[in-house]
Amino acid sequence: MHVPEKIINAHKKLSESIRKVGKTYFVWDSNVFQSVVKEIKYFAGLNLISTSDVMYLKNELQQLLTDLEHLSIKGEFNEGHELYIYLSNIDFEATYSYVSRKDYQISLFRVYSINSMDSQSPQICQIQKNWIQSLKRHSTLISGSGEAQRIAFIEKQRNIIDVL
Repeated sequence: MHVPEKIINAHKKLSESIRKVGKTYFVWDSNVFQSVVKEIKYFAGLNLISTSDVMYLKNELQQLLTDLEHLSIKGEFNEGHELYIYLSNIDFEATYSYVSRKDYQISLFRVYSINSMDSQSPQICQIQKNWIQSLKRHSTLISGSGEAQRIAFIEKQRNIIDVL
């Protein structure tokens, strides 16, 4: 599979921009890697990806998890920007995002990584912000604290990835 240079550059630019944000909050459920592993197994079962592709993806997921573990221990990106990772007690099959600056805000909602919606409506953004704040209040902070929960979470994700 060949990924066009344009896509690679856009991904790099997005990654760099995210790292410049002063504070970043993630709320994950306990099966954050489960759906990715399930999709890899599905496509491998249809012979749409090879065994070597599966091993490559497995290694990439393991490296991602290792990087996430290091970031969560520090509670910050390498540039010193704060990172807060929360572990939710409920599982959710959607991605909720809220981005704000002093002069801009946007809400994004994605279900099953397929269809997504976004809105800059102040009312929708406030509802999304409130929902995410509620998730944070009912979740466990595992970055920079919550060591026992973080270790258990990382181990569970490793076990999920290891089935590939």
